[in-house]
Amino acid sequence: MRGLAAGDGEPIDVNFVNADVRSVLDAVLGGMLNLNYTVDPKVQGQVTIRTTRPLPRAQALAAIDAVLRAQGYAIISGDGFYQVVPVAEAPAQAPIQRLSAAEQAAGFSTAIVPVRFVAAGDLDKIVRPLTRPGLIQLADANRNIFIVSGTAHEIESFTQLISSFDVDWLAGLSFSMFTLQAVEPAKLEAELRQALQLNSGPLQGMVEFVPLPRLNALLVAAKRPEFLATIGTWVERLDHTSTDGGRMVHYYDVQNGSASELAGALNRLMGKGGGASSTDRTQGSDSSRSTTRSTGSTNSTFGSSSLGQTSSSLGSNSLTSSNGGALSTSPTSPITPSSAANSSGDTAGDGEGIPELKGVKVVADERRNALLIYGTASQYAMLEQALSRLDAPREQVLIEATIAEVTLNNDLNFGVQWFLDRGSSTAGYGSAATIGASYPNFNYTFITPNTRVVLNALSSVTDVQVLSAPRLMVLNNETARLQVGDEVPIVVQQATSTLTSDSAVVNSVQYQSTGVILEVTPRINHSGAVVLDVNQEVSSVATTTTSGIDSPTIQQRKISSIVNVQDGETVALGGLISDSSSKSGSGIPYLSDIPVLGKLFGTNKTDHSRTELLVFLRPVIVRTVVQAREVTEALKARMGRLEALAGSNAPKP
Repeated sequence: MRGLAAGDGEPIDVNFVNADVRSVLDAVLGGMLNLNYTVDPKVQGQVTIRTTRPLPRAQALAAIDAVLRAQGYAIISGDGFYQVVPVAEAPAQAPIQRLSAAEQAAGFSTAIVPVRFVAAGDLDKIVRPLTRPGLIQLADANRNIFIVSGTAHEIESFTQLISSFDVDWLAGLSFSMFTLQAVEPAKLEAELRQALQLNSGPLQGMVEFVPLPRLNALLVAAKRPEFLATIGTWVERLDHTSTDGGRMVHYYDVQNGSASELAGALNRLMGKGGGASSTDRTQGSDSSRSTTRSTGSTNSTFGSSSLGQTSSSLGSNSLTSSNGGALSTSPTSPITPSSAANSSGDTAGDGEGIPELKGVKVVADERRNALLIYGTASQYAMLEQALSRLDAPREQVLIEATIAEVTLNNDLNFGVQWFLDRGSSTAGYGSAATIGASYPNFNYTFITPNTRVVLNALSSVTDVQVLSAPRLMVLNNETARLQVGDEVPIVVQQATSTLTSDSAVVNSVQYQSTGVILEVTPRINHSGAVVLDVNQEVSSVATTTTSGIDSPTIQQRKISSIVNVQDGETVALGGLISDSSSKSGSGIPYLSDIPVLGKLFGTNKTDHSRTELLVFLRPVIVRTVVQAREVTEALKARMGRLEALAGSNAPKP
């Protein structure tokens, strides 16, 4: 099979807009790269890709592979040709490569990772919980190898993980990982040491334990395999809950969530229907905040009239900057006395809950952020299993936003979309994201993470003004809100008494937010993409000319959309074009004001301008790696205990 080296051939340009994926593959793989390839019949759809500059042939193949991965397809190579298949079928069809080749290959590959000192079957029990599901295809105990399938980065990370535990002084030891159901790992270790007399009996120095609380598991290392079978029998005997029905108070220290919210969720699980849930939130989703004030006036003779409606108020807890900008996230609704009582489990009218949890009481200690659970050991074990998932760390999303206003001149007379489709831009972008929007405009998903590339391309032909470029860090399924602007007073109601002629007029004034307002709610799905619920508004104040109302007119441009974006890609939303005109005049004083003849002594000018609003959003998933990192670090920190057990097993230098 002929591979692609970085310096093979001349660099190539890849530019396709809404092209059939099979046509793109034929042009790039068959025409430009001159490769033999096959395409699975399931590979369908359209893609858009442009390169910012000519790419080397190897990088062009990697770019095509990245676009296909975003669509759910993968490129694999073998037997003298390349195959384009769905990602789900890639592990079964990818040929096995040497480890060094797999770490450098573009796209999906399968590699063999050898193990030198430790048995692969034993090591598999340690590393499998720390890796992505599906990464390890096989742990071959006979050949002492791992067969893994994934990207080059995943294979390299797995290799580094294996090297952390495949050390010479562990040669000859047998391992086993016991996942526990009811007993804490440290407590089980103490019970096993006492039952097997490991501190003074015949097994002293033959077995060592490594408790893993995060995985709720116990790692056991022994010098002889039969010791593991004996320990496994004892684990089955000891890892059970008490069935004597004795009730006691259990203390659970909440790690990541809110004690009151967790108590509410558990009480609803038991049919008690109380407590504030994680979804009971007051979100400031409206873009305007109203404050009503009354003012008096004696120069109006009309009666009662209503000029507007009062808008809903926003949530609090904002961080206000000195330039008038405010960034806020949706706060949790306050805990009222009634909801606090519900959270404690003392609710009337219990509903139908789980029979096994009958009689359990859950009280939230908000000051210490902990739960007090009254029940049997088996009931507590059932709730603790649910809490291990509910109290898990939440992922965050870093949203890099850029709101820009582009002046539409002769080169952009038909808008930015026409400019990009025409091919004048050098900014590379990928397949359009799936969008459910409330406006008939355009969207692009750019491969380059740097929005500056697109803005530089536009600034070469017109004026580009960046209105705002915030970076928001927000929890998954929470709402972040950015506001930079002013509060504008608007008269919404005027009232006067008709009984007397000199009654004062009472005005109701609403303060409406203007400027740049951005609300984003990210939702991370299982495929690694981010669904963004976007509400973008750019508004300004203008003099009211359509009526005699003494209130300003709010000129608004809004975008409301739900966008599916891959992690690290940039989506561009636009198409909102605004027209404005202004008149100006100059001339000789007094003479230019003469009717009819004044035009001879002055000039009048009317300026027209058209601008388009663009919104660039780039979500980056900040995954919670604390658990995996803590487990890995805990294993490494306790390797000394296993090294002491190995003793004479370590080879002499």
